[in-house]
Amino acid sequence: MPMATDIWAECAEGTAIKFDISRQEQDNYAIQRYKKTIAASEVNMLLNLKTITAANAGVLTDGAAACVLTSGSYADANDLKPLARILAFADAALEPVDFSISPSYAVRKILSNANLDKDDIALWEINEPSSVVGLANIKILNLDPEKVNIHGGSVALGHPLA
Repeated sequence: MPMATDIWAECAEGTAIKFDISRQEQDNYAIQRYKKTIAASEVNMLLNLKTITAANAGVLTDGAAACVLTSGSYADANDLKPLARILAFADAALEPVDFSISPSYAVRKILSNANLDKDDIALWEINEPSSVVGLANIKILNLDPEKVNIHGGSVALGHPLA
């Protein structure tokens, strides 16, 4: 039985063919992600530490996140200063073979639900277990690559399923 990593790689290969994304484009994209990660770590954007940076630490293979949510009225009553506001959210389910392009479907839903255009968004973070995911979604959504995963993304930082 094939490993999950073999299956996603085969699916991603299909996406590369479908969207005419060459090996060279993918390699260049990966190099750019590493350069962005190094640049971000040099200005201490990724970790708030003195000596440990993304450039000198091992590649991440798993991760965790936490988010504290509250209503606007609770934040006001407790003198909390929100860091962000959720305007919309969405998910997108495609056939497993097309997992690489599902972010573009979710993004379109989000933009529609929030009554926004892609040009209203300053920066994009796309979950990318491989370069083809980033490249395909940049193509589909017609995004400026310089505004996508500006601190490197998971190609350079690691991905829990890659």
